[in-house]
Amino acid sequence: MSAYMLVSLRNRNRDWLPDYVAKVPAILRSYGGEYIAVSKSVRRLEGAGDLPDIIALFSFPSLASIEEFMSSDEYRPLRKLRQGNADADILIFEGGRTP
Repeated sequence: MSAYMLVSLRNRNRDWLPDYVAKVPAILRSYGGEYIAVSKSVRRLEGAGDLPDIIALFSFPSLASIEEFMSSDEYRPLRKLRQGNADADILIFEGGRTP
């Protein structure tokens, strides 16, 4: 079953982004990941809390492939870079189309 990763990111600074954005797509693709949507333009219809600076949705072949990507040796230094410069909520879930 397909799996998805939703990332809601709030930057503490932006200096880290060029290096991160240059390297992550190839690593993500090597684990079967694909970008579905990425946006810096986020608005709220319901709920509360801080809005993210960036929101992104990715698809993967499985939850296991997301977990492998997130814990991979290739991604590890970039994950530390992100964690040191931004606050993120990362949700993963399986899904398909409803009838």
